[in-house]
Amino acid sequence: MAPASGEQAPVDPRIAPSSAGGPDAAERVLRELAEGLAREDSPPETAAAGPPGDQPDQPAKRTKARLEQSTGVDGKERESFHENYLEQRRQEQLEEMERESEFAATWHGRLWHWRGSRWLFNRHTRRMEKLIVCGVSIAVLGIVLSLLHSSQQLAAPDSGEVVSATSHAGEELLNGADASRELITKFFQAKTMEEVIPLSRHPDVVRPAMERWYSRHEHRQESNIEFNDVKLTGGGALGSVFYLHLVRFEDDLRVRPIAVEETEDGFRVDWETAVGYQSIDWKDFRAERPVKPAHLRVEVQADDYYNYEFHDERMWSCYRLTHPDVDFPLFGFLKRYSLMDEWLTHGLRHGPEYYILTLRFPENAQSDQMVHIDDIKQIKWVCPYKPGSVHFDEGQDTWNDVSIEAP
Repeated sequence: MAPASGEQAPVDPRIAPSSAGGPDAAERVLRELAEGLAREDSPPETAAAGPPGDQPDQPAKRTKARLEQSTGVDGKERESFHENYLEQRRQEQLEEMERESEFAATWHGRLWHWRGSRWLFNRHTRRMEKLIVCGVSIAVLGIVLSLLHSSQQLAAPDSGEVVSATSHAGEELLNGADASRELITKFFQAKTMEEVIPLSRHPDVVRPAMERWYSRHEHRQESNIEFNDVKLTGGGALGSVFYLHLVRFEDDLRVRPIAVEETEDGFRVDWETAVGYQSIDWKDFRAERPVKPAHLRVEVQADDYYNYEFHDERMWSCYRLTHPDVDFPLFGFLKRYSLMDEWLTHGLRHGPEYYILTLRFPENAQSDQMVHIDDIKQIKWVCPYKPGSVHFDEGQDTWNDVSIEAP
C-alpha cells in the first residue's frame, strides 16, 4: 500500500544506512541478505552431494556401488591369501624333499624305500599297528587256552580210570540191588519174629516195637512181590548206604518203600518200613479220635479240602495224608504261613513225599478224617538209629531234624 502523500516510507532496518556505518555498513547488510537468500534456495546437503538430476532411489544405487567396491577389495584379499598359501605349501614340499633326500642316504632310509616297508608302515592305513594288536591278542588267547588245558589235565583223571570207576560203581550198585532184593524176598518168607530179627537193622532198638506189633498183627508173608524201582541213598544223619526199593504186594493199591541198609555185617532190612509200623493203627486212630499226639508214617501231598473245624482256608493249609496199608485218607492242617507250613510246602515242591508226622484230633472233633499236624518228626520213614538208641515210641520226645534226608 502506497504511503499517503506527505508520509515517509518505512525503511528495512537490514538495508537502512546506519548512522554509525555510513555507506559501507549498508553494502555489508545487502551482501549478508543476498547470501541468506542463496542458502534458502539451495537443495539439502545430501542432495547436493550427487550430480544434478538425482532421483529418490539414488541412495540405493550409491549403497550398491559401495558394496561393489568392498567386494572388489575382499576378492583382492582372498587372491592374495591364496597366493601366499600356495607359496607356503611349495616351501614345505621343498623342505620335505630335502629331508627325504637326507633320510634316503641312511640304511633305514634305503629300507624304507623297499615297497613292502612302504605298504606296511603307511601312516594312513596304519597296517603295522593293526598287525601288532592282532599278534598280541593271538598270543594272549594262546596263553589262556594253554593254561586251561593244563588245569584240565591236572584235575581230570585218565579217561581209562573214569570208565573203570564208573563201571565199578555201576557193578557195585547192581550187585547191591540184587542182594538187597534177595534179602527182602527172604524177609517176607520168614514165619516168626525170631526169624525176622537177624534180618533186621538195629534189632536191639526195634525189638520192643516188634513185640507190640506182632501181639496185634499176624506175621505177614508175601510170595508174590513186584519190585518196581531201586534208589541208592544214605549218608548224612544216617551215615550208611541204603537201597530203597519201591515194591508192590499182591493186594496193595500203591507201591510202598522198603529200605535195606548195607552194614559191616551185610545187608539188613529196615523192619519199620517193611511192615508199615505205626505207633497206633490207622483204623484205631480214626475210630478213637485221640487228642493225645501220635507219631504216624504218612505220604503227604498238598490238598484243598476245608470243612468243619478247618473250614477257613485263610487260616489253615491242608495236606492229604495216606499210607499203602489203608484205603482212606486223613487230612492234616497247619496254620497257614507258619514255619512248619513253609517246611512242608518246600518239601512237596516236587510232588508227594514221605514223612513221620505227629498228629492229633481237635477237642470234640466233628470229623474222623481231619487232624492237627503238631510236629514234623522227620523227612522219610527210616529212623537214624544208632547202637544204644531208644525207639521214639519209648520215650524219645522228638527227632525234629528236618534236614534228615533218610529214605
